[in-house]
Amino acid sequence: KKDSIMVSVEHFVPATLTGTLGPYCDYNPFINLNTIAQFTTGTWAGTGVTGNMFDASLALTGNNTLIYTTTSLPTATLCPDVQSTTVFVIDKPEANILSDKTDGCNYPLYINYFTNSVSTGTVSWNFGDGSPIMTGLSVSHPYIYAGTYTASLTYIDSYGCRDTTIAAFAVSNYSLPVA
Repeated sequence: KKDSIMVSVEHFVPATLTGTLGPYCDYNPFINLNTIAQFTTGTWAGTGVTGNMFDASLALTGNNTLIYTTTSLPTATLCPDVQSTTVFVIDKPEANILSDKTDGCNYPLYINYFTNSVSTGTVSWNFGDGSPIMTGLSVSHPYIYAGTYTASLTYIDSYGCRDTTIAAFAVSNYSLPVA
């Protein structure tokens, strides 16, 4: 009598991650997590994860741990492998616009703009009058012609997260009275 034993050899699929993710701003569009998985047959889990996509707006601000799990083929219950990665999510910055005045009759009318809601990063100012954009946390801008203008700023923090804000007030430069 001859005895035999059947041996099944499973194909091991490692959960190898080949890169890092982030940081991301909380408004970033979906990120495909499989871009860092060597083998894309596994499953992802963690806050902000849907299928193989990461949605920063659904994640927590700060560090988020994501888990990638693979299993052997063809029997999914054998030989699991698990790796984790951390994704850093940043809140959208909020920048404001302030000025030293909002109207006048001088030509040019100098308005000093500033933002006190941020202290680092890059601020670009658009003055609403067609003049070149200026950068800086505070700037002085001359309005040459009579009219009403609305300024805006775009703030970009050190991670690349941005906020664009339109002034809640308009600047009026009135014509000088003629005697």
